[in-house]
Amino acid sequence: MKEKDFRDDLPLITACEHCGAVLTGIAWNVGQYAPGQWFGIGIVKCEPCSWVRVAAAGSTEIAHAYARSVRLKFIGSLNS
Repeated sequence: MKEKDFRDDLPLITACEHCGAVLTGIAWNVGQYAPGQWFGIGIVKCEPCSWVRVAAAGSTEIAHAYARSVRLKFIGSLNS
């Protein structure tokens, strides 16, 4: 898979898990896990309630698992 194809599949809209507001403008950071495999971490803040959502995505199961681990490390670093 090419990076552009992976980016094109990433969601651009989600819902706030706290207040239900529609969230747009997800900031996706994409990296290469292995040749042809991509992972992404998406961050978006809900303006009405200030809730922050951090999402993980991968082009394969293993890349998605890696993205989830990166997300957990990121969230852990915020709580330290």
